[in-house]
Amino acid sequence: METPLLLEALVDDLLQRMGFDARVTVRETGTTLAADVDVREGAGALIGNRGEGLDALEDLVRRIGRRRIPDIPRVVVDVNGYRREQATALREYAREIADRVRRSREAYTFKPMSSRERRIIHLELAARADIITESFGEGEGRHVVVRPAL
Repeated sequence: METPLLLEALVDDLLQRMGFDARVTVRETGTTLAADVDVREGAGALIGNRGEGLDALEDLVRRIGRRRIPDIPRVVVDVNGYRREQATALREYAREIADRVRRSREAYTFKPMSSRERRIIHLELAARADIITESFGEGEGRHVVVRPAL
């Protein structure tokens, strides 16, 4: 059985054991396996506050996946499009901030955020020659600063 099918079975089994009625679809996106989960009831409980439940589920899937699937690539889990919607909103906000920084010529510091969120901002703004993005801080306090290019 190929890796995407193995991951799909793993996530499906895990969600069933947790009592969720869900449909799982796994797709390959470059070097990542994306498990899209469609939950009929209780999605909020699975996603949790600010996605913390979803982060925990993803971590659990990665840990079990490493044991069961040889050479498993990076795994991302999304429930009812939550991560996709959050990423879209964050990209839009990053563009707004970059425009503000360009106009004001003053740096902007984002609140501390996860590595996933920081990566979204860096990638969204990477092609812009008028601004620079950098990450500062440690652990839970790590954040992105957007500043004008010299």
